[in-house]
Amino acid sequence: MSSGTGSSSFPSLLNQSQSATISGGEFNNSAGDHNRLVFNIYQGGQINPGSESTSAGSRVNPLASSGDLGTGMQTHHSVTPTPGAPSTDESEAPNARYERHLLVKKHGFPLWAPQPHSRLPLSYRRKGVSIGDVGIITREGYFDFLFNVCLPLGHASNPAFLPIDFSPVYLSPTDISELRQHDSGSCLLTASAEKLSGLSFKCNGPEGSILVMPNGAYHEDLLNLHKFQWIASQNTENWYRFAIGTCGRAIGNGELRLVTGCDKTNIWGIATYADFLPRSITLAANTGQSPVEYTWDYEGRVEAKAGPRLDEFLDDAGNQEYSPYTPNQCTFLRSFTVSLADDVWKSMVSTLIPDSPDNHILNLSQPQSYFTSIMSGLSIITGFLGLGNRGGSANVANDSLGGEKLTMHPATLINKMLLSQFPRAKVAISHDNDWCAVIREDEITMPDAFELLGRIRQTFVFQLDDDRTVYLSQEHAPEANPKEQSPSPDGLVTTPSYSGSAQRTFSSGGGGAPGSAETTLNNLCQRLRSNVQYNFKRDGPQHSPLWTAEVTIDDKLFGRGTGPSKAYAKEAAASNALRPLLEVYHRSI
Repeated sequence: MSSGTGSSSFPSLLNQSQSATISGGEFNNSAGDHNRLVFNIYQGGQINPGSESTSAGSRVNPLASSGDLGTGMQTHHSVTPTPGAPSTDESEAPNARYERHLLVKKHGFPLWAPQPHSRLPLSYRRKGVSIGDVGIITREGYFDFLFNVCLPLGHASNPAFLPIDFSPVYLSPTDISELRQHDSGSCLLTASAEKLSGLSFKCNGPEGSILVMPNGAYHEDLLNLHKFQWIASQNTENWYRFAIGTCGRAIGNGELRLVTGCDKTNIWGIATYADFLPRSITLAANTGQSPVEYTWDYEGRVEAKAGPRLDEFLDDAGNQEYSPYTPNQCTFLRSFTVSLADDVWKSMVSTLIPDSPDNHILNLSQPQSYFTSIMSGLSIITGFLGLGNRGGSANVANDSLGGEKLTMHPATLINKMLLSQFPRAKVAISHDNDWCAVIREDEITMPDAFELLGRIRQTFVFQLDDDRTVYLSQEHAPEANPKEQSPSPDGLVTTPSYSGSAQRTFSSGGGGAPGSAETTLNNLCQRLRSNVQYNFKRDGPQHSPLWTAEVTIDDKLFGRGTGPSKAYAKEAAASNALRPLLEVYHRSI
């Protein structure tokens, strides 16, 4: 984004962001009371075939089995819509909210639709998502399988045509680990949801998501990641040519995944909610006459579903094709994400679809995922961080061929940064383990792009190999996991400098170091010709002071931060001030 564009688009940000209020040092962009909602999961009840999902205000009776994985019982669903039920909030797609909530669990990418779709070959549906799969996470939240690098040409699960130079990768049984990661009755939920007895939950916050695995889940992962990393980097362009040209997928750069691990179960329940009006918000599990069926029961604006459906195991004649207790339902997948350099991407697209320019604009009226909004603001964020660009726009719309998919993955964001740092690179590759490594244990939602990229730069070394592939490495990196930086006695907060990391030194005076939130805010306000001021307050005993910093822009309060030193508090205040400005920018483009 040119400076001219920034100058014309940013003056309104200061006024728009004034609707935000500060509470406890954090910004809230909307006011009002949040009422509570109640879910119920029942064990038992009437069983009838039906839809697996319901929109807001419905009652779902999905089928489920009892016992552990592989014990063998059938699953059914029934849906009884509630007349006059309110519709769900249109501002965020349910799967986008679910992804945003469960990404911080660090199991990889959560699939809103864990089941394999019914048009896939039977041999694939029996296993579901598997190590070696190459495919796409669609905007609807399911995995779109293209082919498997571990299966030969002619295998029933692979298509008749495969990418150019395809050669299968052979793995030994010891190359894959398989562990029972989740016991029966396990669940993953947001901090706003509280687990009670059995499968009962109490939801205390304005929004949240729940994943229930009544029969537990297995965790399988490839142990030799380097082998897959090399294969993916060597075949990136051929795979994109196959996906776009042969398979006709309208995907953007950075949307192909090579699966290296997944969590699998044979039955699941998913619920996500936001902005409720009901008086109560409890999710309860009740035992009925039969112990083998599970039922979602709730009041309010909820998206809830469970699976798999009974008819997923049947052929067209109604015959059972495989056991309904097969653990082929993928709740999370872990993968490598591959991206091409802008010039390579544009050249490839021009040969595949001559009449479709590579900067085709997506249909932005379609549901967007959390990471679409992140990518839409990447151009300004990378400019503030000094990341630069390879000459192409950082907007995801300029990297896509069509409107099939708007979901953006955190690894795609990382690849954007890697390619912007290395103009000579042809391919960028990152793994879900990379962004999982910088998620803090106490976080309840994914950090924004500014914070996520900053942590990646602090944690990893960027490396460019002889094949012009850029990737992340933790060799010689100062730390494997993010920690709160401790200030030195003189009030400075420092991070060691190394390849791929922007050195950050936050001083109580001056303009801050390159890459700091203080510097970013100063640069922004300088372009706006606005005045930035910090006010400090000290509390606590002499030996353990607590500093509070408030940042004002043109005499209006924009951020507050606290810390053990003035420098720490100042940086926190600047970071909080940036968030609503960037959020308004996201909405304005």
